[in-house]
Amino acid sequence: MKKIIIYCVTYNSYNETRRFLESVNVAALQAESSMISVIVIDNTEKDKETIFVDYSNINVRVLQTAENYGYLGAVKKGMDVFSPENYDFFIISNVDLVVAPNAFCKLLAVNITDKVGWIAPQIFSTLENRDRNPARIGRYTSKHLKVLLFLYNNPWINRLYELTIYKIKNCNTIKYEEGTEIYSGHGSFMIFTKEFFCRNGIPDYPIFLYGEEIFLAELCRRAGLKTVYVPSVKVIDSEHCSTSRMSKTSNCKWNANAIKFLLKEFF
Repeated sequence: MKKIIIYCVTYNSYNETRRFLESVNVAALQAESSMISVIVIDNTEKDKETIFVDYSNINVRVLQTAENYGYLGAVKKGMDVFSPENYDFFIISNVDLVVAPNAFCKLLAVNITDKVGWIAPQIFSTLENRDRNPARIGRYTSKHLKVLLFLYNNPWINRLYELTIYKIKNCNTIKYEEGTEIYSGHGSFMIFTKEFFCRNGIPDYPIFLYGEEIFLAELCRRAGLKTVYVPSVKVIDSEHCSTSRMSKTSNCKWNANAIKFLLKEFF
């Protein structure tokens, strides 16, 4: 029996969390030869609500944090309490998406070698009407990251970029085959193999938000593992329910902090 554990992070997004868990419960029904556990890490700082955990096909546990630890910071808290050590796959996820009914069934059918660390599924964006994976085909250069750092340090220029070049870039409709090797997947739903954990342990990313995809891609690269695109595994992304509430200034500040760390650590 294959074992999957999902670490999903919520911040004042209880309706989205319920919908996400319901979709995981439905998908687990099709994956008969699996055991699926979900760890919900609730980063909400005030007015926490009770999260329903009594599902028929999945084991759900909730970890209430004392403060908002960000994305991978919250995941680390969850992994420290509920280790992924004995699982075949661990998944890091937002809650503002829905898992396709056959997603886990398709995942278990994928032929994975011990050279694969990260499986990037199809993440269909309802806002952009496209698959958000592959997030990145080739590795960033330090020059590229420095350009991004400049943009984040100048929010008004970054906003102009988002309204022009970024929109054009995301109109790309290239189709990539199942199993295509890529640099990184999109951060909203990331599937990792047991081999990733064996070689890296619990990811410890000291940045509040953003840059997670680059950090995890670099861990894969440093460990000699591949990231592969597997569109047969599908989730539906309904868009950034937590980060969309952040101001543009805060958004740029956290992105800049992430890029500075990544440049220093890996480039």
